Amino acid sequence: MGHPTKLWGYVDPCACPREARPMPYFNRTYRTVDGERIDGSWRHVFIKNGNTNYLTDLKVYADGMIDCWGLVDLATFRQKVAAGWVATSYAQGAPARLAGRSI
Repeated sequence: MGHPTKLWGYVDPCACPREARPMPYFNRTYRTVDGERIDGSWRHVFIKNGNTNYLTDLKVYADGMIDCWGLVDLATFRQKVAAGWVATSYAQGAPARLAGRSI
């Protein structure tokens, strides 16, 4: 029958310990560093720049680097989150933009 945590060849993340969970299957990305492929995953976030929130992709890579309008390490990313520069939502009624359009 196969491994109980697998469904159609994909590991069920809920059945794995948190540290062993795979990156989301459908949100895969990668970057190349010195000819080596670094796998990653992405999700949508808001970047607050001035008074406007911009919907953009947050990319997290296997080597610990995070791309949120620039490649940063985890410590710098935590500072950006703590400062409110990166968020998964924004205040109702606040201006937001996507690729040059208001949303």
